[in-house]
Amino acid sequence: MNAEQKDQIRQLHSSGLGYKKIAAQLGLSVNTVASFCKRQRESESCPHCPQCGRSVVQTPHRKPKRFCSTQCHNTWWNHHAVSRNGKLQQLCPICKEPFFAYPSSHRKYCSRLCYGKYRKEMCHGKRTLP
Repeated sequence: MNAEQKDQIRQLHSSGLGYKKIAAQLGLSVNTVASFCKRQRESESCPHCPQCGRSVVQTPHRKPKRFCSTQCHNTWWNHHAVSRNGKLQQLCPICKEPFFAYPSSHRKYCSRLCYGKYRKEMCHGKRTLP
């Protein structure tokens, strides 16, 4: 791969094209394009925030930051709620509030407090099982 192709890869990748489309345009292997982009990302001294695109200043000897601010972090995760570590949004039958839980868990309530309310109502015979 020559310097011109490297510049083209940087330009196409920054414009939003994926590895397959870049590889098809330049006549390169998808793995070549992917490994080049990953090496470039690792060698960048200043990564960019996925929410706003601003550069993220890194603190030496600390865990690398992904977002430029707490506001960007919260906004991004609120808009990408489905991909929260594989958790899915569910609705608590007691307080009707949404909460996140893993799909394989048998969790029905958002907190121990709601579960306690459910148990209290069950003991007094006011409610049937949900």
